[in-house]
Amino acid sequence: GRAAAAVGARGRQGWTRRAAPVVGLAPWRPCLPGAGAMDFASRLREAEGAGDQRARATAYQALLGEALAAAQGGGGAQALCAFAAAVLDDSVDAVTSRAMCGALVEALGSAVGLPADAYRAAAEQTLALLQPRAVSFLAETNSLRQQLSVLLEAEEEWSKAAAVLSGMDLDSGTNEANREQKEGDKLRTEVRIARLYLEDDDPVRAESHVRRAAALVAQTKDEALQLQYSTCHARVLDAQRRFLEAAAAYYAVSKKVSVVDQEGNRLEQSAEEQEVALQLATTCAILAPAGPQRSRVLALLYKDERVARLASFALLEKVHLERMLTADEVETFTKMLRTHQMAVLPNGQKVHERAIVEHNLLAASTLYANISFKELGALLGTTAAAAEQMAARMVVEDRMRASIDQVDGFIHFQTDAEELSVWDDQIKSVCGAVNAILDDAIAKGLVKEDAVVG
Repeated sequence: GRAAAAVGARGRQGWTRRAAPVVGLAPWRPCLPGAGAMDFASRLREAEGAGDQRARATAYQALLGEALAAAQGGGGAQALCAFAAAVLDDSVDAVTSRAMCGALVEALGSAVGLPADAYRAAAEQTLALLQPRAVSFLAETNSLRQQLSVLLEAEEEWSKAAAVLSGMDLDSGTNEANREQKEGDKLRTEVRIARLYLEDDDPVRAESHVRRAAALVAQTKDEALQLQYSTCHARVLDAQRRFLEAAAAYYAVSKKVSVVDQEGNRLEQSAEEQEVALQLATTCAILAPAGPQRSRVLALLYKDERVARLASFALLEKVHLERMLTADEVETFTKMLRTHQMAVLPNGQKVHERAIVEHNLLAASTLYANISFKELGALLGTTAAAAEQMAARMVVEDRMRASIDQVDGFIHFQTDAEELSVWDDQIKSVCGAVNAILDDAIAKGLVKEDAVVG
């Protein structure tokens, strides 16, 4: 939520200005007491009382340089935190406060040799102080959030980096003149947040940002950004177990050899990156619900000559040709899966186990004209009741052509040969009806016999 208004006071032990915590950030803490801190605090008070605005700015600039030098020298972020609290105090005029806050943000972003922990402490405390006045310090807040997120990402604190970025306000200050640039920045930020959450295996939070990006991605000409969005979208679909859609999305990513970024530079996607996307597409296609739609995706993948180089090609080939999978092949395939692809379903069955059983059931339909559920259960490695339930679901969802005889406990599969036979019978019936009409017309003299082509 929004932080409450900050309460500021000057005490004998340094600055005690406090602000409610920002999501993902620590609350503001006062400088540690000490002779150096006391001296710096008193000089900050003197700067505030300088004669005119220019004199105050000059004094604050000198103190900022000292605070930055102290942090670079290993003295910690205490002086930087005290400086932020001083210039953001309500007693400082708005022009000076905004100018000095901008100088602090710029100094933090460009400082060389500033320890990561000192930078992080200063940035987090400054953001906590800015939160109640974020609208007035929009550019400074957004810039500092961008900087801090880069540090958190480098330290592999993915969710914290995403939370910091999520606090950016990219809608305020938009007008017709800068709308295109603003929307591009917003899209870039939303994609980055989604990627960070996915790095931390949090597809639920990532999905909301992917959806926001989806409304903007069609308007950008930055193909590199579009590719990043497509990758995030595919990963979200994968995590949601929408494997058929994920397979198609991953495959589209694998087909991108090069893209053009916003500056017009052509960027090449490495063969390794394409192969990873292709492997993910193959895995998702195998895990997708067995049926005609999956068969079309499998056929598309099987025809791609690059697939032959994948470790899963032999398994893909058997799945595409609707052949039964053995326990050893399933075990090898399981080693390629990610955690969410092996999650346990409400019925106690795992995601990949359900996909394999459904595939073997579909493969059995090409081998048998009919089979009892007891034998089918033994063939699939499950119970007769479970086999019947799965078969019924696949028939209802139009993923398999069959009829179930519950009285005798049998399932009768309908093959393509049977459909062709029915089609042939229908054609014969139509031809016979046409011949009967012609014979009747000839008998009545409506048509001459020699006019009829045999």
